[in-house]
Amino acid sequence: MQKEYFYKYRTLNEFSEKSLTENLAYFASAVDFNDPFDCKIRYEIPGTDEVFHKEIDSYLEISEPSMSKEEKEKIKKAVLKVGIHKNPSFRKQLAKHSIDKISEFVGIFCLSTRCDDILMWSHYSNGHKGYCLQFKTNGVLRHARPVRYQAEYPRIVYTGPDQTEWLEILMLTKSERWSYEDEWRLMHPDGPGVYQFPQNDLVGVILGSAIKTDSEKKIMTWLEKRNFPIEVYRSSLKETEFGVNINKFHSFK
Repeated sequence: MQKEYFYKYRTLNEFSEKSLTENLAYFASAVDFNDPFDCKIRYEIPGTDEVFHKEIDSYLEISEPSMSKEEKEKIKKAVLKVGIHKNPSFRKQLAKHSIDKISEFVGIFCLSTRCDDILMWSHYSNGHKGYCLQFKTNGVLRHARPVRYQAEYPRIVYTGPDQTEWLEILMLTKSERWSYEDEWRLMHPDGPGVYQFPQNDLVGVILGSAIKTDSEKKIMTWLEKRNFPIEVYRSSLKETEFGVNINKFHSFK
């Protein structure tokens, strides 16, 4: 079911001004994620010549895009001739390299459906001193997909060069320990980097409960430069339970 809003917890840094005034978002590589278990799968390559031929084609296409077709053929013939592809350890190593390369070349923008989680405010917004972006979900983020949470790595058996299915499983599976984040991800095929999103997709900014006065002033000054309406909210600690309140603070029309 599509959510009404997505949220992105942020720490105030040198990128914040451009993010808020020029609508820029950083799509990260999975290899830079703070969770070393993220984007991990059990990827198995059957030991037949036919399947291995397809897999090494895919691997060389990803890792050596400038290599000529003739050079690739020489490598495949040499490996097949030696028979090393029948070695389980070699197949496991090749699978790991394939996954690592794919993880490097896909850009990922991570979001949550929750704006009031105290752990995410602590982890991703500098101990509640940062802010949280609120995006509408019927714009470019309609293409975001939900993360699957489970106890074990998903298992994929390579059957051909079409990577669409296992790529999605790779990028959208995390440990069940992270399920409280209710994470969704938008993937960019052009790889990690900074990309611009439509200005009216960003509809709100929530200030952390422990944000410094000068940080708040900076954010308000940047938001004033925008050409589209945006709401500003404050988060504050609840008095009788472990949680935060989110209340509207200001509107830029």
